[in-house]
Formats: sequence, C-alpha cells, structure tokens
Amino acid sequence: MKVLLVAIAVVLSASPALAVYDVPNYARDTACVESISASLPQTAALGSRVDALFTVTPRKQLNEGLALYLYLLKDGKVYDAQVIRPHIDPTKCPPGRPFAIGPCSISIPADLAPGGYEFRAGVYTENVCATGSIRLTGTPTGKRQLVITTGRFVDKYGTPHYWHINKAHTLIWDGKPFIPAGGMFIYDRDWNLVKAQLDLLKRYGVRNIYLHLGVNQPYPWKDYSDEDYRFFQSTIDYLDDNGFTYGIEFQALEAKGPGYDYPGGGPSVDHVKESGVVRVEVKEPRSAVFLVSDNATGRVVQYGTARVVDNKTVEADVKLPKSGDYRVVFQVDKPGPDGFVMYYWDDKYENYVAKVREHYSKIRLGPGFRFLVDPLWNEMNTNHGFVPSAPAFAEQFSRWLKDRYGTIEKLNDAWKPIGSKWPTFSAAGSTVSIARIDDKLAAKLMQHCYSRSANRFYAIDACASQFNYDVREFIGRSLLHYCNDIADVFKQLNDVPVIYKAFSDVDWWHINDTGLASGHDGLGMESYGNGEPMLMFMGAHVFGECEQAAKTTWLIATETGEGNHQDAVLSRNKSIGYTDRLTTMYANYNALISGGAKGIYQFNMIGGRRTQEPWTDNLSRDPRQLEWLATYDRILANAAALVDYKPAMYFRFPAQFNPCSMGLYSEPCGDFYNMGGWWWREPIERSQNGIWIVPSISLAPDAPMFIVNLEKAPASERFAAELTDAVRAGKRITMIGFRKDLGVIPAVDRYYTNDYAVNERGRRFQVLKPTATSRVLGKTARGQVWNLIDGSLQINSEEVFGQHGYQPQDLVTGSEKSLDPYDGVFDLLGVELLDLGPDLTGFKFEDNGVPTTVITARSKITLRVPKDATDCRYANGYKANGAEITLEPVNRMLTNAHYDWAPDGILIDSLNTTETIIITGAY
Repeated sequence: MKVLLVAIAVVLSASPALAVYDVPNYARDTACVESISASLPQTAALGSRVDALFTVTPRKQLNEGLALYLYLLKDGKVYDAQVIRPHIDPTKCPPGRPFAIGPCSISIPADLAPGGYEFRAGVYTENVCATGSIRLTGTPTGKRQLVITTGRFVDKYGTPHYWHINKAHTLIWDGKPFIPAGGMFIYDRDWNLVKAQLDLLKRYGVRNIYLHLGVNQPYPWKDYSDEDYRFFQSTIDYLDDNGFTYGIEFQALEAKGPGYDYPGGGPSVDHVKESGVVRVEVKEPRSAVFLVSDNATGRVVQYGTARVVDNKTVEADVKLPKSGDYRVVFQVDKPGPDGFVMYYWDDKYENYVAKVREHYSKIRLGPGFRFLVDPLWNEMNTNHGFVPSAPAFAEQFSRWLKDRYGTIEKLNDAWKPIGSKWPTFSAAGSTVSIARIDDKLAAKLMQHCYSRSANRFYAIDACASQFNYDVREFIGRSLLHYCNDIADVFKQLNDVPVIYKAFSDVDWWHINDTGLASGHDGLGMESYGNGEPMLMFMGAHVFGECEQAAKTTWLIATETGEGNHQDAVLSRNKSIGYTDRLTTMYANYNALISGGAKGIYQFNMIGGRRTQEPWTDNLSRDPRQLEWLATYDRILANAAALVDYKPAMYFRFPAQFNPCSMGLYSEPCGDFYNMGGWWWREPIERSQNGIWIVPSISLAPDAPMFIVNLEKAPASERFAAELTDAVRAGKRITMIGFRKDLGVIPAVDRYYTNDYAVNERGRRFQVLKPTATSRVLGKTARGQVWNLIDGSLQINSEEVFGQHGYQPQDLVTGSEKSLDPYDGVFDLLGVELLDLGPDLTGFKFEDNGVPTTVITARSKITLRVPKDATDCRYANGYKANGAEITLEPVNRMLTNAHYDWAPDGILIDSLNTTETIIITGAY
C-alpha cells in the first residue's frame, strides 16, 4: 500500500491528467476468531457481581492484549457496556481449537431497571459475537435509564471497530479510552504541502487531527474531479499508514431560505394620519400581511394582506376608522438574515443528503478514523428570531404541537387566544407573530399573529400564553431533527461518533433527548481565553448539555486557543500559539478537563498558507509548541483516573435562553429569572462553594442540586408537572425567589404565603410557612422565615435579580467539591510538577509505565544525563548524545523562515531549539 501511495503522490505532482478514479479496493484483514460463545447466569441481582464464561475458537494466532465487550440490551438499546480484559497467553490458544476464557467477574449496575435483558458479547476487532438472555432482579432506584451510545465502524480493510461512550462522556474505542490532544488541520489542496505538514506533526509526535475545509467538503454546488477524490483518498491512506487518528469536519450545507422575523415588529410606517396605500421597501419580499394600530390606545384597528410590488416593495390598503395617529406594521416572508446559512426545510437539505452519500461512497476511511464534526455547518448558531416559511417547518411544528397537547382544545387553553381560537393543529403550526403592542386600555402586552393555513388573524396576551415558549423550543427541536438525521445518514456509511460544536448558549438541538440510540453523539466546547474563566465561554454549560441527553454523549474541546478569539483584531495581546507551556497551554487545557472535556483539539493547529499574524493560534508558526501538544496527548493517554471523571455541577432550571441577545428566555414577561444568558460572557455562574451552575432545559440529569425559579405564569404552568415529579422523586431542589401564582405548583407552594417583607440584610423576600418537618435556615428578628429546607427541598425566597452576575445565596450544599483547575487536574492526570530552581521548569509522568521527565530551560544551562535514563531527546525528536546536555531558551525574535511545510514562512524558528529535553527511564 505504501508503494502505491508514493506512486500516487508522484503522479499527482507530475501529471495534470490521470486515469478515471475508481474507488480503491484494499486487502481484507483475515479474522482471528472463528467463533465465540458466552454464558451468564439466568438471573442476577442489581448491584451484584456475576461470573461470565466465554469460549473462543481462533482462526489464527490471537493478538496480544485480547479484549472482549459485553453489552446488556433491552428493546434493542444498550444500557450497559463493559470491557473485559482476560489474562491469556495467545501461544497457548492454537487455531481451530476452542479454549475457555474465564470465569470473568463482571458487575451488574445497581441503577438499571429490573427485568429481562439480552446480552451480546464479542472480541474487539472481530466480526463474530455471542448472544443470550439474563433477568435482573431487585428494587428500581428510580434513576433515569441512560442509553449507552454504541457503534461499529468497519474500516477500509474490513476490520470492525466497536466503540461506546461511557456515562462520564469518554469515548471507548476498541476497548480503550480515546482521550486525545491534537488539533485542527487546515486541509490544503497541494499534496506536497499536506504531506510535509503531516510529516512535521509525526516528527513531533502529534497524531490526532481533524480535517477542516478541503476536498472533504461535500459541497452540493461543486462537482469534484477524479483527481480530487484521488487526492482525498491519498490523504486518508497517508494518515492511516503513519499512525494518525483523524476526524473530519465538512460544514458544507450553505443553504439559505425565506421566513419571518420573530417575534415580529418588522418593517413599519409610523404616524399614519389618513387612509390610503402605505408601502415599505423590503429586500426580495415573497408575501406579507399587515396590521394597523392606534398609537393612542395600542388597539389594532385593521388586519390585512399586503401586496408585493416589483420584488422590492410591500404595500397595504389602509382604512382608518377615524382621524388619529396610527402605525402600520408588516410581517414579510423574505430571505433569511444576512449570514443565515442554515436552512434545512426545503429540497436543499435532501440534495445535500444525496451529495453526502455520493461524496463519501467514493472514499474508504481507515482504522485511524474516529469522528465526524459539524456535518451541516461550522459552528452552527441558529437564529431563534427567524421562523422559516417553508411548508415543511409548519408541518413539523403542527405534528409537534399535536404530540405535545393531544387535543386542539388543550392547545387553545395553553395559547390563550383572545377571541377566535385555532381550529386545527395545522392552523396553529402555520402561525407567525406579526407584532407585540402594548394595549393601553387593557394594560396588557398583546401579541398579534397570523395563521397562514387558516388565513386568520389572532391576538394573545403575550405574558399569559405558551405560544412564545412553543415557537422558540420548536425551532431548536426542529434543528435537532436535522442534526440527528444527517448523523444517521453518515453513520450508515461510516459508523463513528458524530458531534457538533456547541457555539452558543444552551439550545435544544445540542441535547439529544429523543430517547433513541440514534442521532448525534456529543458536543464540542468552543472555548477561548486563559485558565478557568474559559469555562464561561462555551465551556462548562456544554458539559451540562451532555448531562441532559437521554443517551451517553462524547464531550471534547473541538476548538480552543489562548486569549480572546478575535483573529481579525490587529492585536490579541498574546504570543504565537501559546505564551508558555505550563502557564498558558497546559493551564488552559487543564481548565477544560476540569469542566468535563475528554479530549482537546487546538484551533488552527497547523494551517495552509498566509498565516503570518504574530498573535495566530497556529502552533506550527512556533513549532516547539507541537511537542507541548504531543506531550499533553501522552499525559491524557495514560490518565486512567480521567476515564470516569465527571465534574460536580449544579443546574439552574429553567434555562434562561436567548443565544443571540441579552434578552431573557421568557422576555418580555419576566415569569422567571436566572443567571447568565450572554453566550459570549456569562451563560453560567458559580455557587458560593465554588461549584459551577449551568443551565438546564429539564430536571432529568442526576445532579447534586437543581436551582429553580418559577415566579409566575406562563413559566410556572409550563414546568409545574416536571417540578412536581422531581420533588416527589426526592431530587435535590432549591427554589429561589418569589412564587406569585400560588396554587399552580402545590408541592412547593404549600410553603409560601402571600406576604412580603425585608430582612436584616436589606433583601425583600416572600414570607414562608415552615411545616413540622422543616428546618429553618433564615428568619428575621420578628420570626418571618425566608429560608428553609424540608427533606431534599430548600426554599430561599429572597428576591432574585434578573441581571448578569446574580448569585444564589445560602445554598445548602453536600459533600460535592470542585476540582482545582490546575494542580487538581495535574493530580488527576498523574503529573508531578518539579521544583528545579529559577533556571528550569519541569514535570514528570508515566508513559505506558515508563517514567518520563520533561525539562525546559529559562536560561542557558548544562545538565548531566541520568545514568539510568533509557532515552534522551529534544523537542523535535532529535536524540541528545553524551553524558551532558546544554539547554538554551529559544530565540523568540520574529523571523520569516521558510520550510516545505510553511512555504510562506514561520515567525519563530524554533524547529531545532534545544530548550527542552525529554528523558525517559528515570531522573
């Protein structure tokens, strides 16, 4: 294969025309195992250990380190996945003869539901499997049953790779944790450049990448040549042959489409004094409706359908009832906002699906392939202020509403129309908001809407109706449908984890809570900055979203870099890549690990051309940093304690939601308040004991505490049943703030009165009435209670402020603790920082059981090589010879050194620096 690849590379650079590209055929791996059987007890108790016995018949000599998988399934879904590593000597297992493995002691999780299960067992990288049944007995714990996400990727050689994701968001691949440190590879079309860049990465030990841009993109508008496919396959083969693991990002559906501004308030003409034609210019309008409101009263005096003129103007025939001052507001079906390229509700999506199938049916991915990221569009951040006008969106919304409410009567009870009611779910699903207007006579904020299928106008009280909740939620859930669908399409071709960059605050499409095993499999943090505050920038709340999924999900950092992520800014107040190994790169990576990340991919780790800015994230422009990254990868690969690590976090409920503005989720009514909301600043907060508080759309996760605020309707009505169930289930709930519509949530309302007071610290509160089982935590000198706890329910009724920086006070916390984001993570990873004096920095860890010490010089210094060292190398891989070595800090003067992997030059020529020495064996 390698000879073939060299030939391809030579031809690519030497000849503009090649033979027709045929999908390559690769020699098939011969299976090692002919058959397997498995035996488990017929019954087992929850929380117990049982013995499993396996019988394997080899076809040829088995490989060292044989491992088996064991799945427990119910209704076709996996609820437990275990890796079994028996101690066997392959030389004593002759081909063609069955041999027994075991008995192997396996654990039966205590939190599974009792009942009948199927088991499935097999050997990793082998096709055959054994099945059977087992009945689990015991008392249900009441905990949510998470589906264990599993997959089976068959590589280009025909070898199956079994993977699953554990409950701590770690990917287990072929029975081993895959917790990578690597980076984004900007994929150029020049083979010589791509090969040189991959060779540079290999030289420094960087083996984990994902391809960004390039011929991996299945652009629907682009016809790829045979040379393009040959080039793509050559890249894949070179990655496989050189031991890389790789992901692919193809962000190729740049689709635009029409829709409506939400919640309305679009083009308008104010101070209309007389009847007649009123017009406004709009870019490419398709259709429009309008209303006329009286500025004096806020009452609507006319609804109507507008005309589109010359594809640039909409006009309305306005008929005023009397003289006065009026405003005409249009709701226009028009192209989406500039830059809105994520439109999935018409034939462009189906064309894209066909293109993905076509494109990737011509490529054979190998054993190094691990994941797909952002298969629709890079860093999706769908605008919830835009409602697609495509019929498919309205049809989907109609079905979702029917599933949610069951009857149209219940929908009308929730939406609370004033006057005419929605006759059908189709009429409701095709409804768009025109405008919100203060009705001065009724003292209400009225929302005026139009149903396209019913051709009827409606009015609702915006601060009482569930309409806005439903519209905003469904926009996110509709996108979840497409995110899951394209993931399943790709996994039919290549069954690997499909993840999305969480480039926003909390959103429904991030959270795969369908209850199915299919769909997308995780999220990527997109966190930039310095140290632990990075977790406030698309960091910790992403862990919270993974916890809310109904299946196990993989969590990594898909992009990260030092400082503010502003590539276009002339100065980012940072050096190339990272300023320092320990105090910036490792400090940042440790912070992300502390927040739950199970892998780190550096943004723009190595780019193509024209990367000259002295603040670039491109590590190759100061190549010694590639060793920093590679060494961190080795640290992660040996961090056994990280596999099951999960940070302690509290959840705030309901999630305050509006990813693209400062507005509250429940704006304009203020029916609940919570912390955060600016996705680029404060989507999360901290409790007084240092635990992060992250937003949640549900009370489903297993969490040490939920912090809940439901001040009044409509939020209280929407979430009353879920909160009641959580209280009854004994979940740890802390209610904060006021409850103004008492009686809606009896499980908590029984503790509140309708009286308000001010406590000694100047905070207004709602007076509480303790029960006989309550413990009072805070009261005034007059005995008025404002903080109590009763079982697992705490209530602190001090006023909550709907503003950034608010912190809930006086929480009753448990034993949960946050991990120190620097020293604590190093301890978790098995890294010991060394005190080597003012001239040196260093640390040590074990790499596959071998002590490894990394020493970096701050000033020129000579060291003696330890006698028991087995190897001693500089950062670039060159061996250091002799009994003594001299270390010298890199010359960081900006330069413009040219290499085949950086034809436009690099800025700090640290390729052959002797600043760092890596000693294996001992120090």
